[in-house]
Amino acid sequence: MTGEIASLSERRWPMAPLVEVQLHADRLEAWTGAALQRRIPLDQVREVRMAVEPAGPQRVVVCKVSGPSGEIAFSSLRAESGAWVDNLRDFQRVLVALHKALSPRAGAVRFVEGQSLKFRLIMSGAGAAILAAALGYCVHMALIAENIVLAFAGAPFAVVGVALVVAFRPGRPAPYDPHKLVERFGG
Repeated sequence: MTGEIASLSERRWPMAPLVEVQLHADRLEAWTGAALQRRIPLDQVREVRMAVEPAGPQRVVVCKVSGPSGEIAFSSLRAESGAWVDNLRDFQRVLVALHKALSPRAGAVRFVEGQSLKFRLIMSGAGAAILAAALGYCVHMALIAENIVLAFAGAPFAVVGVALVVAFRPGRPAPYDPHKLVERFGG
C-alpha cells in the first residue's frame, strides 16, 4: 500500500456519518471512522462523473467515482451541525490529484458531467406527476366545482411541474476533458 496523496472530510447529508475520502497513488478509499467503507483501485475506475446538486439554498459540486466495488462520492460542501461548510480547497485538491492519477488511463475511463439517467428520470417523472396533479386540480375546480378562482390556484404547481420536466429531461451525458480540468484548477 502506498502513501496518501490527498484527502478530505465528507458529509453529504446532515444526519450521515463523517466520511474521510483518501486518494492514494493506486486507490481511492472512503473511511467512516476506523472502518473502510469502500475501496476502488485506480486501475479499475470506470467512470468519473461531475454534477451540480442542491444543498439547502446553495449548490454543491459533486464528484462520483465508479468502479466494480461501487461508487465513492465527494463534494465541495460538507454538512456540519445544521449548516453547509465550505470544503472547496480540499475538494479541489482531491479532484485535481484524482484526475492527474487517472490521466494515464484517460481513454479507458469515462469522464462525464451532469446527472445520471436514473436521477434525471426520477426528477422528470416527479415533475410530470406534479404537472398532472395540478392540471387535474385545475380541471376539477373549473368544470366540476365551477370555481374558476380556485382553478387558478393550481397554476403555480403546474409551472413547477413543467420546470422540473424541462430541467431534468433525459439526455446524453456530456463528456469533459480531464486534462483541461487539471490545467484549469491544478496547473
